[in-house]
Amino acid sequence: MLNVHEAADVLLKQLEEIRAEEEELKRKKKQEKAKTESCAAGKHDSKIKIAEDTV
Repeated sequence: MLNVHEAADVLLKQLEEIRAEEEELKRKKKQEKAKTESCAAGKHDSKIKIAEDTV
């Protein structure tokens, strides 16, 4: 059986791991959002270029 200090250490370690996972998910979400926005901007720019080419 764990004593109180060992149990607290285990819980703190688990909390740190969870926070690290949350930060990783936030980073990936921001990266995906930036990628999506970049793609959307690229598509918009290509439509403008096509329109300019046809004029």
